[in-house]
Amino acid sequence: MSDQRPAGASSQCPHTEIDLDLNNAGFGDTNLHYLEITGRCKLCDKALRFRGRMGMGPNEPGISIDGSEIRIPFLVEGEELTGDPIGFSVKIGA
Repeated sequence: MSDQRPAGASSQCPHTEIDLDLNNAGFGDTNLHYLEITGRCKLCDKALRFRGRMGMGPNEPGISIDGSEIRIPFLVEGEELTGDPIGFSVKIGA
């Protein structure tokens, strides 16, 4: 077995086995849903940290402030958005 690790992987753990938790959530009076994803490395038990814009909105993925969760908005195939979805974003710094 090779000791080759992907570029950027920790020298202590290759993080090649990931356990993901998925949750389907709704928010507000709308048919818009959010896929909430968290995860951990099965080998070293370290939590995943997602990158991106902090917050939650109807038009793009958003992450929790600590990066431990990503929320991806979606509709089911063939549906048009109904209701008035809301969201928020967090900006830190200037």
